[in-house]
Amino acid sequence: MFSLAQAKSQGRQSYDDLRRGAGGLADQAMAYGHTAAEIARDKAGRARETAEEYLREGRRQAAFYESELESLIKTYPVEAVLIAAGVGFLAGWCVFRRRNSTHNK
Repeated sequence: MFSLAQAKSQGRQSYDDLRRGAGGLADQAMAYGHTAAEIARDKAGRARETAEEYLREGRRQAAFYESELESLIKTYPVEAVLIAAGVGFLAGWCVFRRRNSTHNK
């Protein structure tokens, strides 16, 4: 049979073991948290780099199409003006028609 002193000693040792175990779990949780944060920063950096690459490519293509359109306008100025007038007329007609259909209801 255990004496009171042995029971207290056993209880104290169990308590200390439990605290050490809990401290180890807390350290592991912090390490996992740091690892997860590092992975998240890495993924965010890669996503940013990819987005910047898409943006550069989009700007490059826009500049190419702008120069192509400019060349076509210089080559065919009358046709360009007529096309622009036609597109403006259609846009105005659609807006006017839509505006009238919502007011007549």
